[in-house]
Amino acid sequence: MNRTSIYVQILAGVLAIPLLAGCSPSDPATRPPDPIFTPAAETTPLPTGVEPSAAAESILATEVTTITPTATPTTTGRFVQFEDQLAEVEFRLPLTIQHISHNQAWLFFELERPAAGELFYWVDGRADLGVYGVEFGPDSNRHLIELSDLLPDTRYRARVGLPGASGSVRSPGLNGEQWGETSLTTYPEQLEHLRAAVIGDSGFGEQITYALSAQMAALDLDFVIHTGDIVYSAFENGTPLRAYQAKYFWPFQKILLRAPVYAVPGNHEYYSDASIDGIPYYFNIYPPIGELVRDGSWVGSDEIFRNWYAVRLMDYQLLFLESQRFYRPEGVGGETEWLQQRLSEFQDPTIGIFHITSYTSGSHAQDGLPIQQAWLPLFREANTALIVSGHDHNYERIEVNGLDLIVSGGGSGKIYRLKEPVEGSRVFAAESHFVLLDIYPDRIELSAINAYGDILDQTTLDVDR
Repeated sequence: MNRTSIYVQILAGVLAIPLLAGCSPSDPATRPPDPIFTPAAETTPLPTGVEPSAAAESILATEVTTITPTATPTTTGRFVQFEDQLAEVEFRLPLTIQHISHNQAWLFFELERPAAGELFYWVDGRADLGVYGVEFGPDSNRHLIELSDLLPDTRYRARVGLPGASGSVRSPGLNGEQWGETSLTTYPEQLEHLRAAVIGDSGFGEQITYALSAQMAALDLDFVIHTGDIVYSAFENGTPLRAYQAKYFWPFQKILLRAPVYAVPGNHEYYSDASIDGIPYYFNIYPPIGELVRDGSWVGSDEIFRNWYAVRLMDYQLLFLESQRFYRPEGVGGETEWLQQRLSEFQDPTIGIFHITSYTSGSHAQDGLPIQQAWLPLFREANTALIVSGHDHNYERIEVNGLDLIVSGGGSGKIYRLKEPVEGSRVFAAESHFVLLDIYPDRIELSAINAYGDILDQTTLDVDR
């Protein structure tokens, strides 16, 4: 089947979907508002009782309590009784898995106010091995907890507990509802396979995003890659916090309870209604952890912001980059130097991830020009296995100048049509979707899957060693 027939087959019946405007990478303040996305005014409401300066400080300089476990289980196993009733103190940001290795895990949560409690964790189905408890104090409401000395290739369950009645404990809820119990699996000591999913541009809180998330959660994923634009139109929810709760945490709940979600900031993360004092709230939900991971599987770029970073697993390097800096005053000088250093020092295969796609047959073909000029030559000279982006609300697989590129921005029902096929385009699908990656030492098996479970594209990429 030639390329043209693939376009016709996949696009049949979906060309009537309206093109959504307003996703230019430029700062919304420098362009006229569009009729669909109207950036909120600079007077975006802040959380109740929070002054602007304090709100900005909460993102830039909040003390995140980092704790390593010291408690040990008793020989008979520690018994912990959780009440069905929710704790009086709720989550602002629920318990999520930030990173996993073969014997460690990093979990993060934020309470609505400081409170003392414990993070309980135990081997799934083995209560006889005991329940571990990691205490956290009332001096902070944000806690990044490192679990160490875990068993390799083992499933653990974890739950935040606050004091309840008569020695029992209660779990915090989110918006008055149960968040659920976290289930994480450590990696084997020798990794031979990783399963990941890619999704992007999901931030409307639509039912189709819930459906895609449920499909991904059923695939026993090791991690998820989010290509950015996590939240759109935050002004609809009143505050950035409420927007992330409604349009990210709840739609992705099934995934967030099971696996890390590694993300990059998109252009909509920088909109004023998704920021506090000009600082994207994105950086509040993704705390920097680079200085805390000491096993070499994580390399952070900054102690303040998680804006670009590297994750190393199974002799692959995943480079998460902030493409929005191409369109902001700070520029990409330092980031490009970091990228060049990572690519030169790490000779094994690299997967590059950033929001603005360098090439597309969709609506944003011009947006990626600076990336074509500044970053693609660096990736081309290195051992690059795959580059993954979003921004265009569709799926596309492109081969250009020896690089395999994936556009995955179909995490919602707001889909963009085919415009002008770029040279090297292999498959284009104007459908809501996610991409499944089965990563092996010598290859990456790739499947693009729509909300109904249909396969839009399937291929195998050979990987050089």
